[in-house]
Amino acid sequence: MCGIAGSFGRGADSAVVRRMIDALAHRGPDGEGLLELSNGTMAHRRLSIIDLSDAGKQPMVSHDGRFAITFNGEIYNYKELREELIGYPFSSQTDTEVILAAWEKWGEACLDRMLGMFAFAIIDKTTGEVTVVRDRLGIKPLFYALQDGKLFFASEIKALLAAGVRVEPNEKIISHYLLRGYYDHSEETFFKNILILRGGHLLRFCEGELETKRWWYLPERVEGIASLSDDELVESFRALLDDSLRLHLRSDVPVGVNLSSGIDSLSLFFELNRIMDLKSLNIFSMGFEEKAYDETEDIMHLSHDFGVPFHRTAIEPGVFNRTIDQTVAALDQPFGGVSTMGYYDLMSSHRKNGVIVVLEGQGVDEILAGYRYFYGPYYRDLVRQGRLGEIGAEIGRAAQDNNPLHLLQSALAFGKTWRDAGKSAFQDGTKFLRFDCLKESWVAKAGKYAAPEFERPFPDHLRNALYRDTIYTKLPRVLRFNDHISMAHGLELRVPYLDHRIVEFAFCLEDRWKIRGGKSKFMLREAMRGVVPEDLRTRQKRPQSSPQTTWFKTRLKDDVLRELSSRALKELPMVDAEKAQESFRRFVGNEKDNNSFFYWQLINLARWYKMYF
Repeated sequence: MCGIAGSFGRGADSAVVRRMIDALAHRGPDGEGLLELSNGTMAHRRLSIIDLSDAGKQPMVSHDGRFAITFNGEIYNYKELREELIGYPFSSQTDTEVILAAWEKWGEACLDRMLGMFAFAIIDKTTGEVTVVRDRLGIKPLFYALQDGKLFFASEIKALLAAGVRVEPNEKIISHYLLRGYYDHSEETFFKNILILRGGHLLRFCEGELETKRWWYLPERVEGIASLSDDELVESFRALLDDSLRLHLRSDVPVGVNLSSGIDSLSLFFELNRIMDLKSLNIFSMGFEEKAYDETEDIMHLSHDFGVPFHRTAIEPGVFNRTIDQTVAALDQPFGGVSTMGYYDLMSSHRKNGVIVVLEGQGVDEILAGYRYFYGPYYRDLVRQGRLGEIGAEIGRAAQDNNPLHLLQSALAFGKTWRDAGKSAFQDGTKFLRFDCLKESWVAKAGKYAAPEFERPFPDHLRNALYRDTIYTKLPRVLRFNDHISMAHGLELRVPYLDHRIVEFAFCLEDRWKIRGGKSKFMLREAMRGVVPEDLRTRQKRPQSSPQTTWFKTRLKDDVLRELSSRALKELPMVDAEKAQESFRRFVGNEKDNNSFFYWQLINLARWYKMYF
């Protein structure tokens, strides 16, 4: 995993690309390279993971000199692909050279053969055509801009800013953020004129002309698996997970894993226990002082029982002031909140303990309906399918864990189905946005930007909701957070559940494999039967994961008020600072109001404006 940058087109300047790649030094502390070509320049910052020798330096040129590549990511099945590329005179053991050889033999069709996370640019020097590619789920980032007939691309926006790309705040995306709660949901960014290449897409640039194309489309990869028995389905899922884990462990540097107490993380841990010696693994987790949010007790027990080194990062309210500017700078665009700053602290601990590659259980909630708000579209499908008797049974089972909150949430999700037909004001369906702190004139102006509409390619509401979260809303923003924060510390983050074969398989499954018996992520739970201890395997997802609301009302109250009174916030064209302060004071005094996201939006936006504009 590395950082890439480049500029092509008439008048492209290698000195500009030098500035771009210097801005990405944190992504590749192990080396750098710059290749000047007749129509532009590509550059690379290296984080050495596979073949640590100089043979792995980039940009890399094919054996005959025709193709050149700068590549960020990992092709996990590079060894298997290499065996198919008989006759290519390899000079390294890298996956980068495998891409060059595969591109030479199969062209764009080689992408369908690759298992991994990747963003790369490859140029055919005979035609001058540059092709920039992003992996299926968008695990690795790629931003670009077309300006004055030149293409600029990079792993992070800060490199495009270093190139002098002309930008201004993107009013449309800011309106979606403040009025709808959406961000990272389209090709547009918070910077006008800077775009993100969406997952599963590529772009081609030649002689000043640019076109984009979708090379992977999830709905086209979903095939019926009704012929398989229940046991065969579970075994197939588990086999896919095992194979993904084995491939994700390929590394020439030490590997660790981030754990929480959820079934996603614990399944990774116990599956790893089946295929490797855990004593060579380091486990990491972030904990909070408040027991309601702390998930590290179970991890400490696992560490003790299995003799695995465990590193706990204690996250306390001081993280707000200590890392907010660092996190804003790392992410380039607004982000999730206090938990994201805690994640920044967590990732800082890995290299201190000799770990460079980190596994994490991201993605299961999005593909197997792990969030409570998925119950709404699920119940709606039951009604549409005439399965009315199952609704009451499912709500009743959800309450069998003696947690009234789960029953209430399930019932509310059902009611929400009829109120808004599956839509919500906030992209997660978990908070109601409020506009009382925004200037009425700005809200009226921003109202011209319609709410985003997302495709619904499946015949059922549940899969369409999962598709929205996986391709457009929840997952893209989390992947940006995780990539930028891990790379800010020179770490490679790997997400085995987002092996595209697992994602495609999950979207083939009937709804009963996602939600059943009042439990979410049912397929994973079944696959882990006999692997994960029963009390952990059947435990529900924690309803709350961040102490942000609690901290905002107590130990961070004065800090939040200071931010809402700051000059930076007062200068925002859309915020009424006095109303924001008064609203926050009411929020602090209202025990029933738990919507701190709204105040975080304002604080985050003000910090972002101050840093970049």
